[in-house]
Amino acid sequence: MYRFWLPSIAVLIGLSLLIMGYISLQTAYPLERHRKLIDALKNQQPVAMATLLEANQELTESVSKYSSPSLLRSLAVVQLQLSRQVPEPKEQKQLRAAAIDHLKRALAQAPADPLLWTRLAWARHLHGESEQALEALRFSTLLAAHAPEQMWWRLELWFRLIPQITHDDHSMLRRQLVFALETDSASLVNISRRYQRLVWLVQQLSLAGISSKELGELVQKARDQIMTGSR
Repeated sequence: MYRFWLPSIAVLIGLSLLIMGYISLQTAYPLERHRKLIDALKNQQPVAMATLLEANQELTESVSKYSSPSLLRSLAVVQLQLSRQVPEPKEQKQLRAAAIDHLKRALAQAPADPLLWTRLAWARHLHGESEQALEALRFSTLLAAHAPEQMWWRLELWFRLIPQITHDDHSMLRRQLVFALETDSASLVNISRRYQRLVWLVQQLSLAGISSKELGELVQKARDQIMTGSR
């Protein structure tokens, strides 16, 4: 009896592997085709509107057939950039809403991906949803508090949302500020100056236990930046 079923099971396993391989190939092709575009957007490089529209159409078609977190994330990145470049407010809103939906679908498949949470936080913020942006930002910070590749992008949003953050948020943010200070104090000064939060930054670092000497050095770096006109 078992010998009768074994060939059938082997065929089913083979078919399953073929189907999985085909789906993986269909997912990988559009990602590879638009890899340079996605990398350019991640590095905040300018991309022509026509290129974005083409990528949006192709990735949308791909997602309708074979959705994966990477495909959904890439489509959301393209849509968020398009929302910054199209002239019509109604179209901007639609693109941001679509990007949020795609990021939520990606998170349903990969809920522990901190980068997806960070992108969702930014999308919510751009869409005017401050509380939802904060919620996503908290998840991202909890999942990858010491991820240098995300830290500055995430801190940028924390600084924008300072008026809305809670007491617990301050505690979480202080740990991020200390890590940023240890990683690149000049960049931390830079971002705090850009949002006119240098005094607030010094206060938060003091509450986090940073010594007066280190805080004095931080303020001196701010003065040096101001004197040299650096941003």
